[in-house]
Amino acid sequence: MLKIFKKVAFYLVLAVFFLGVLLIWGTLRAQVFQLTLFLTGVLLLLTSGAIIFLTIARESGDGVDTHASIIQHLKKDGLQIDVDLTQCKVFSNGWTEREEKYDNMPRVAFMNAVSGNSESNFQEINVNQSVIVYATSIQGKTTTFVSPAIAKDKATLMMLLEMQRNTLLYVDPANHNIFYFDLAFLQ
Repeated sequence: MLKIFKKVAFYLVLAVFFLGVLLIWGTLRAQVFQLTLFLTGVLLLLTSGAIIFLTIARESGDGVDTHASIIQHLKKDGLQIDVDLTQCKVFSNGWTEREEKYDNMPRVAFMNAVSGNSESNFQEINVNQSVIVYATSIQGKTTTFVSPAIAKDKATLMMLLEMQRNTLLYVDPANHNIFYFDLAFLQ
C-alpha cells in the first residue's frame, strides 16, 4: 500500500512539475506578460523539480554501500565484544503462509479453478523467524543487543549456535544502539 502511495505521490509531483513548465511557456508565449503566472510557474517548477531530484537521488543509492560502510567502520573503530553464543537467548516465531503455486502459469490456475479444484493452486509454507538476544555490561551499563531476524526455527538455530560457540559483536562506542552482530556463519 505504501509503495502505491509513493508512486502516486511521485506522479502527482511530476504533474506539478509539468504544470510549472506549462505556465512558464504559456506566459512567455502570451501577448500580455503575466508576472504572477510566470512566478507561480517558476515556483511550481523549482519545488517539484527539487522533490523529484531528491527522490531520484535517494532511490538511486541502494543502501548496500551505506550498510557495508557502517559495518566496516564498526569493525575498525567499534568496541569488539566476544560473545558466548551458548549464553544467548533465542526467541522464535513461526507461522504458515498460503502461497500461489502457479502465479507464473495463469492457464494452469484457470483450469484448476474451472474444474473445481482451485485449492490445488495454493500451497502451505511454514515460515520461521528467530532472533538472538545478548545482554552484557558496557562501560558499567547493562545493554541488550538483538540480532536481525534470522530465517531459521529455534531448534536449528540453537544447534548452530552450539556448534559455533563464539562470535563477535561490534558496538559503536558513542552510541550503543549502533552495532553489528557477526552472524556470517549462519549463511
